[in-house]
Amino acid sequence: MKYYIEHNQYIDELGKRREPYFRVYHMKKFLGLIPYRKFAEETSCGMGDCYTSPINFKSEELAYTFVKDVLCTGIKTETTRRFISKEITCG
Repeated sequence: MKYYIEHNQYIDELGKRREPYFRVYHMKKFLGLIPYRKFAEETSCGMGDCYTSPINFKSEELAYTFVKDVLCTGIKTETTRRFISKEITCG
């Protein structure tokens, strides 16, 4: 499967730029005819409600690593769960 990394950067009405972010997607077809983008998504839950949103990466290298380590190995993002397993405090 072919994956794409999309570079996004918000620029407000004053021309001020925010930090860029990157998203990973692949192309699918609706009813076998109409192509659309299917973004890698994560599910967030809190206060009794859950929602899904595209995963935003801070750098292109992180997005590339995600594609190589997760998507190319066959793990589907719909079933990938992220959680904190350890917390390390220095000092």
